Amino acid sequence: MVDIVDIESVFENTFTNKFGFPKERPATKVKGYLMDNVKDFISQSPMMVMATSASDGSCDASPKGGLPGFVKILDDSTLLIPDVAGNNLFQSYINMSENAHVGMVFLIPGIRETVRVNGRVKLIDKEELERLEKWVLPCKTYMHVDDWKELFAEAGYTGDYYWFIAE
Repeated sequence: MVDIVDIESVFENTFTNKFGFPKERPATKVKGYLMDNVKDFISQSPMMVMATSASDGSCDASPKGGLPGFVKILDDSTLLIPDVAGNNLFQSYINMSENAHVGMVFLIPGIRETVRVNGRVKLIDKEELERLEKWVLPCKTYMHVDDWKELFAEAGYTGDYYWFIAE
C-alpha cells in the first residue's frame, strides 16, 4: 500500500517542479492493491485497452473486450484476463514475453470515469489455470496480472466509446 504523507517529496521530478504538484485527491489515488470501488468498476467493464512494450521500447495498445466481468478478479492484487479471439498478430504476447510490464485502462461506455491499472503479467495456459483455480474458461491462454506497482481510479475519460474488431 502506498501512503502519501508529503506530496512534494513523493512526486518531485522535473515536470512537477516546472508545472506544479498534483492535488491531494489524484495523488492519494495511487495504491498498491485493488480497492473495492476499483474491483466493482472492473467487474462491470466490457472493455479495456492494454498497453505493452517490447525490450527495444516499441509499444502496442490493444483493445480487449467481452461481456461485463470478462476480466476476473482473483484477489486484491490479481486479475485474470482471458485471451479472446483477436487478429492473430500476437503483438502484445511478443511484447509481454520480452517485458512483463503492462498498463491497462478499463472503460464502461457512457461513463466518464476510467480505471487505470499498471503491473506485471504472467502468461499461463489452460492446464496451469486448472491447477491453480480449478475452473476453465473457453480461451486458449490467460494473462495473470500481479506484482502491482500502481493503480489509479481516474475520472475524465472523453474518448470514443466505439470499437471496431477486424476479423
